[in-house]
Amino acid sequence: MATIPSDPLFSDQWHLQNTTSGLLDLNVVDVWDDYTGAGVQVAVIDDAVQRTHPDLDGNYSVFKDWDFRDNDTDPTGLSNEDHGTAVAGIIGANEGNGIGGVGVAYDSTIFGFRSLSFQNVTDAIKNASGLLQTAGRNREADVVNMSIGNPFGFLFDKGLNLAALNTEIDNAVVFGRDGLGTILVKSAGNDRIRYGIDRNYDTNASSWNASPHTISIAAVNQNGFVSSYSTHGASVLVSGFGTPGQVVTTDRVGYRSDFSGTSAAAPMVSGVVALMLEANPNLGWRDVQEILAYSARHVGTNVGFGTNGFEEYAWRFNGANNWNGGGLHFSNDYGFGLVDAKAAVRLAETWGSNSQTSANDTTVFRDFLNTSRTINV
Repeated sequence: MATIPSDPLFSDQWHLQNTTSGLLDLNVVDVWDDYTGAGVQVAVIDDAVQRTHPDLDGNYSVFKDWDFRDNDTDPTGLSNEDHGTAVAGIIGANEGNGIGGVGVAYDSTIFGFRSLSFQNVTDAIKNASGLLQTAGRNREADVVNMSIGNPFGFLFDKGLNLAALNTEIDNAVVFGRDGLGTILVKSAGNDRIRYGIDRNYDTNASSWNASPHTISIAAVNQNGFVSSYSTHGASVLVSGFGTPGQVVTTDRVGYRSDFSGTSAAAPMVSGVVALMLEANPNLGWRDVQEILAYSARHVGTNVGFGTNGFEEYAWRFNGANNWNGGGLHFSNDYGFGLVDAKAAVRLAETWGSNSQTSANDTTVFRDFLNTSRTINV
C-alpha cells in the first residue's frame, strides 16, 4: 500500500491524489514506493526561483543555477517574479518536512535559470538561448522545464530571430546526458482563447513548440477535458492538469492555490519524466517521448463521438500498428492523452536497452516528392 505524504497541504494537491469520485489525478502515489526522482537533475527556466524557500531548499542546488538577466549566481529575482517558484514546487517541493505540500518528484534536484522577462521580449528569447546552452550542451540537467513561450503577440515567431534558440534546443538532445539527450519539456501555451477572444492559435506556428526535440504539453481539467485556453496543435505530445481546479504549490510568500495554465501542466510532466529517469537512467530522449505517448490516458470525448466543451479536434487513431495490435489514439487538443505517472514509470522499467537518441535517429529523403521523414531505428 502506498505511503501517503504527511505534509499538511498534500490533501489539497488534487493533481497528485484526487479523492473526489470520478475526477482524475496523475496516478503518481503508488510510484513513490519505488521512485521519488532521487538523483535526477531538473532545471527550471523561468522568471525566477526563490531558492531559499523552505519547501524547496532541501532539493535545490546552488552550484548549478544562474541569473542570465543580472549575470550572477542568484536566480531569486524580484519580489513580483513568482512564476518560476510555483513551477519548481510542482516538480520538486520537499516531502516530509512538516510544511506545505510535495512535488511530483519530491527527491529530485532542482535549480533555476532566471531568464524570462515580460518587459523585454528580445532579452527573453536571447537569455533562453543562453540557458539552454548551459542546461543542454554542458550536461548540467537531465530535464529542463520551460513553462514559457513566445512573448504575447509573437506566437508565430514573427519579428523574432529564434535561430540561436533552436540551435541550442537541437544541441541539448545531441550532447545532453552524455548523448542520451536532455529532456526538454515545454508548455504548449495559453493562446487558444485569451481575454475572451477565440484566437485559435496553433503550437505548430511556434518553432520551439513544433520542434521534435521538445515535449509540448497541453492542459486539461480534473474531468479530463481540455482547458479553454490550452493551445492546440499536432506537435502537442501529452497533457497535464491546468484549470478549472487550481494547483497548490510554492509561492514567494509561502504557498498558493491558484496556479494554473499550461505553465502548471508542463512541470507535472517534468516531474513524471524525473521518475522515469530514476527508474531507467539509460532512456534516450526519443525513448522518453515514446513512453509518454504509449502510456498516456485517453480523456475527454470518446473516440468516434466528435467534440465537446472546448475541444476543437475529435480523437482519432494514428497509423502505428506495433502497439496492442493497432494505432495510438491522438488529438490535436490532448496529444496522445493525459500523462499517467504509474503507467509511464512501469513502461520505463521494462524498456529495451537500445537507447533511442539522436545518434540512431535516421532521416530518409524522397527527392521525387521533395519531402523527408524521420525513421526511428
